[in-house]
Amino acid sequence: MKIVTCVKAIAEERGCFFATGEQISSSIGAARRECVCIYDVTQTMSSSLAGAAPLAVYADHLEIVTCIAPHPTDPACFFSGSKDSTIRCWDSRVEHSVAFLGGSNAPAGAKSHAGMITCLDACGYHVISAGLDQQILLWDVRQLRQSSGIQAPAGVVPLEQQAILKIAALEGGKGMLVAVSSVKGLFLLRLSDQKVVRAQLPSNRPNFLPYHDVKWSSEGLWAAGEDRTLDLFQILPE
Repeated sequence: MKIVTCVKAIAEERGCFFATGEQISSSIGAARRECVCIYDVTQTMSSSLAGAAPLAVYADHLEIVTCIAPHPTDPACFFSGSKDSTIRCWDSRVEHSVAFLGGSNAPAGAKSHAGMITCLDACGYHVISAGLDQQILLWDVRQLRQSSGIQAPAGVVPLEQQAILKIAALEGGKGMLVAVSSVKGLFLLRLSDQKVVRAQLPSNRPNFLPYHDVKWSSEGLWAAGEDRTLDLFQILPE
């Protein structure tokens, strides 16, 4: 049996692939493994995901896998975040995680965040992460060329008293702009000066209903709400 916890398309030189977070068990009531799996899109199109065989299964995370993001520059690699508060980097050519964000070789007890990681995104040379510890962390993936981990984030932006649900990063002429959906609203973070501003919500939308997904497009920022609405914010980077 398996329960899919997250899904993300990943760039791959060999074809079209996607990665999932899954809870896998041999039967009802049996112990579950928290896994990251890779699938070939062409193989799953002819069958359901439940019956598809993954190309690779990784079981390095200790708790549920909550989010996945592609590597911003290496098509063979991608990242995953977990309830175990760690972020790991995977290489589809290797049978285990190849890097850990927060220390080299994932030392015992090391964490990437102080709480569960809820979301990841990639932009430029960076991976951006956020979670229940109310912080947005910026990781420079160029540091992975010299070691099997990144010791510390390149930037830390607190969002006080607000657990973060989802982020979406976009590179603009004046630097990176990050849309941040929290339990208290929608915000925009400009990383060049770490300025955070609240987005103006539609007049008919209650402030207490959060957005559970955000995505940039050429039209602006799309946000999917808990009330099943889809809003478009016409915000473009400077």
